[in-house]
Amino acid sequence: MTLLSDADRELLEGLPFDADAEVAFNEVTACLVWADEVPDGLSRDGYRVVRDLLGARGLIHRGVSSEDWDYGFPDRLDRWNEALAEGLRWNGFRRLALTGGQRALLRRSISDETAL
Repeated sequence: MTLLSDADRELLEGLPFDADAEVAFNEVTACLVWADEVPDGLSRDGYRVVRDLLGARGLIHRGVSSEDWDYGFPDRLDRWNEALAEGLRWNGFRRLALTGGQRALLRRSISDETAL
């Protein structure tokens, strides 16, 4: 079984990487998302895969060990590993480390979210 349909994979891999893409905190996934990571037109299943990848990468950004990735989503690590094994060319894999400014944005956003 493949992780994404051919159409979803084409959409995802068709987004050109933009080193200067705008980044924002996404409340749904509770992580940083860059403008060139989630294409328009994904199927519902395709969006779920990307959402899981974003969530997993968000845990990497927070320094959470992969053994602790379940947080109510036990298949998150499986999805991450499947995407890597399938050679998915997702722009998000190029952003595993944050700059100081990005770390500050994430910290502020998480603290704002928990203050609600």
